[in-house]
Amino acid sequence: LAFGSIFDILGKLTGYNFSVTGNRIRKFCAATHHRADKIRRSGFRPSVSLDEGFRRTINWYREQRAEN
Repeated sequence: LAFGSIFDILGKLTGYNFSVTGNRIRKFCAATHHRADKIRRSGFRPSVSLDEGFRRTINWYREQRAEN
C-alpha cells in the first residue's frame, strides 16, 4: 500500500493521473470471493449453464480476433 501512496502523492503534486494508486492496489489485494447462496434461495436460476457461458464467451473472443 505504501507503493501506491507514492503515486497518490506524485499525482497530487504533478496533476498527472497515474494508473497505479493506493485505492487500486487495495482493491486488487481485497478478497473478492462471493457466494451465490442468497440469490439462489431467492429463486434465481441462470438461463445459461456455466459450460454454455464459457462456450459463448470463447466464441465471441474468437470472432473479435478474426475481425481485427
